[in-house]
Amino acid sequence: MIRDQEEVRSYLTQVISKVRAKEIHHEIRQELEGHIEELALEKESEGCTREEAVRWAVGQMGDPFEVGRDLHRIHRPRMNWGLLAGVLLFVLCGAMAMHAVDAGSGTGSTGLLQLKVIGAAIGIGVMLLICRWDYRKLENGSKGLYLLGLLAGAACWNNTVIYHGSSNIVLLGPFLLDGMLVGGLLVCSAAGGLRSWWENKRWFWLKSWTAYVLLPSLLFIKLHWYLGLTVYLTGYTVMLLLITRAPAKSILPTCGPLLGFGIFALTAADQANRYYTRLQAFWSPGSVSQDASYQMMKMEEGIRSAGWWGRAWARSSMISLAICRNRSWPILFTRTAGALGFLLSSWVVCSSSGCGRRP
Repeated sequence: MIRDQEEVRSYLTQVISKVRAKEIHHEIRQELEGHIEELALEKESEGCTREEAVRWAVGQMGDPFEVGRDLHRIHRPRMNWGLLAGVLLFVLCGAMAMHAVDAGSGTGSTGLLQLKVIGAAIGIGVMLLICRWDYRKLENGSKGLYLLGLLAGAACWNNTVIYHGSSNIVLLGPFLLDGMLVGGLLVCSAAGGLRSWWENKRWFWLKSWTAYVLLPSLLFIKLHWYLGLTVYLTGYTVMLLLITRAPAKSILPTCGPLLGFGIFALTAADQANRYYTRLQAFWSPGSVSQDASYQMMKMEEGIRSAGWWGRAWARSSMISLAICRNRSWPILFTRTAGALGFLLSSWVVCSSSGCGRRP
């Protein structure tokens, strides 16, 4: 066969050596082999020998290194500027919230704004590095990320401590880790596997519902974290519609997650009321206690050590405001990990689901 000729194999090897994305090497090889074979057969029909026809066809393809560089430029990851703008908008909202806390603390600068800016800068920098490295490679590890996410959530069942009203916290050495939050981020990062399932089409709905709806929902319900379940089901539904690209055909399979969204939004009313009371206590300390300065101090301590939602990393459940001021590295680690996790999960989920501009 023409494609088995030594000149053809050598040419294709040189071309592919310039393309960094290994997952498309096979497609490039097949496409170029087809072009060379067409040219060689056309030349051979004019009376040339096969060797001469192959040599002429390879020459018509152009310099292999130039062709390889052009293909690499076409298939390399491209920056989705719209997605990056959305991420920066979220970061700006977080920075404004930290500035508001600083301005309303009444005890001077808390340092939250500086830590937020540093953590966001680190997170965005890592995100850009991952983009240059080719985030699509994470799709190959989607099964591992998914299993790690389930294990992180399952670790909260019998190995948790109560910390600022949250029972999702797992003791990990000197740190307290929100296992369900980390698990949710890992499961979202594994969403690239949904795209490959959809391309195969076999048992797609059964596999996707079991893996991405049933099992994660059991973890959320077991831990009574209905707000997290609501957010997760909403995100899953959006990803499903983006991947299938057929909203009309997908309305029945996706109505389950949407129904779950409504049910758990209603059952989470007590959770929402508790969060609202917590925020109201911070912004209007006089409405809760006549000793406004003491209440403000306690709210500030809670925010610095665990955030409004009661979930973060810290050295112990009794961490104090004085320790936070003297040892700010746990908070820096918290903000960095939080910003990096959010940015990474947003980028991977949107890009692997087809939101990113891919060739």
